[in-house]
Amino acid sequence: IQSGDMMEFASNGFVGQAIRLFTRKNVNHTAMCLSIMEYSPDPPHQKFLLEADFPRVELIPISRDLIGYAGKVYYTPLIATELQRQLMADFALQQCGCDYDLKSLFKNAFARANANMADLFCSELYFFALVEAGLLPQYHLADDGDVCDSSGRPVKAPRPGEFGQFSVFAETMEIIA
Repeated sequence: IQSGDMMEFASNGFVGQAIRLFTRKNVNHTAMCLSIMEYSPDPPHQKFLLEADFPRVELIPISRDLIGYAGKVYYTPLIATELQRQLMADFALQQCGCDYDLKSLFKNAFARANANMADLFCSELYFFALVEAGLLPQYHLADDGDVCDSSGRPVKAPRPGEFGQFSVFAETMEIIA
């Protein structure tokens, strides 16, 4: 597990099932993996998930989310350079404590929310990190906090389960069934 890799979750809870029902995806939550080397220089390094979950963006030890998890968990390695992984981690860590975008969570059930830095939901946070690291060169962060395409139009944030459209990932593995 390296910084920038992705984990996606399909919880057995009511909210997770409702999200999957409305989005027609097999997952309902996206988180970014972080490998912190400073405090454990020899492998295995400390492994964390940086995730936007109500009420805010938090850094959580992976073991806290995975031990006893009720549902399925998928791990998807990112294809990136060490510099790109560092840029993702630096950007994402700066978002710790940001408010969760509850309004866009509900909007995503029926329509699509624009990717905007005002508040963040789970897959939106991961999308911003990919853009900030230059892994999705067709997008850029505008001064108003929107992610825009090459013509300057704001783009919709991907929902959990929609990252397969980007060719920056290796094969997804189901790690908890």
